[in-house]
Amino acid sequence: MARKGENIGIEQCFRERGRWKAGWNVLCSKNNGYGGCPPLEDCPDHDCCGSTFLAHQPDFVAQKCALEEVVDRHNALHGTNHEIDFLPKFHCAL
Repeated sequence: MARKGENIGIEQCFRERGRWKAGWNVLCSKNNGYGGCPPLEDCPDHDCCGSTFLAHQPDFVAQKCALEEVVDRHNALHGTNHEIDFLPKFHCAL
């Protein structure tokens, strides 16, 4: 059931689509608690937890961030060729 503008969370989203697996957590120990997915060799089937499974769905992987979409629209409307370069976060130890 679609809810316009309402965040329902990973678990509820998968439950409504019949994709939630018994024994899953939203995050698992392999996920490290920071929202990052484990490398492919640590979880080749991507089904250790809901977060990892979601992060490897083709439509999720292909989704651009909001800033990229805004720049793409601007380029299309104005015939420009602006690009975004995402730089690493600054850290005092670097």
